[in-house]
Amino acid sequence: MTIKYITDLENDILSGVTVKEDNLNIQYNSDFISDSQIDLNISNYSICIYESHILLWYVPEKKGIIIEAEDLVFHAISSSDNNAKREGNFPYLYLQILLNEQSMTNLNEIKTPELEEFKKAIDTIEIYIVTPEYKKLENLYEEISNLLNNFDSKIQKLEIANKDDEIEEAINNRNDFGDVLVELSTKDSLNPKEWYFGDVPFENIQLTTEGQVK
Repeated sequence: MTIKYITDLENDILSGVTVKEDNLNIQYNSDFISDSQIDLNISNYSICIYESHILLWYVPEKKGIIIEAEDLVFHAISSSDNNAKREGNFPYLYLQILLNEQSMTNLNEIKTPELEEFKKAIDTIEIYIVTPEYKKLENLYEEISNLLNNFDSKIQKLEIANKDDEIEEAINNRNDFGDVLVELSTKDSLNPKEWYFGDVPFENIQLTTEGQVK
């Protein structure tokens, strides 16, 4: 898995984006650092999830981070039904992206102030997608899971057929922005201090490496 810093992208690169869900809220946190939680809940940020990549995008400067999602923990975690009436008690989808040494090297080269906080990540970037509509998370989870599974199946079939050229072509084509599955905007954000899992405030939630609540 690698993270790349985008320094100069043309406007038309994102022209083929197909929006499947919007107005979902995004929260970033890097693992093992208690004070590294930053809010991405402003309209300047968006996330694109496509064939095997995640793009964290800072719109005004046309700069962002591309993350190859080969090492990805992806789980839907919902709020407790017993506390469904609690204000701000919304379900969320959890993405855990594991970083390798090269990823960290690339990450440390980031110069854009709006993305500077990501340098604090030690070996994991966590993203929480929050919405009061659980059905949106179900649909999103299913779409992304199917997309990643279909890509893995395609590569596996090519490997069995010993078609190395086609495997290389398939992997190289993952950089095509025309394959964007979903763009998540960060409009109408929520205060993360109002998010709960059962009786546990969002900021106190502890997750296992599989993305499950301890």
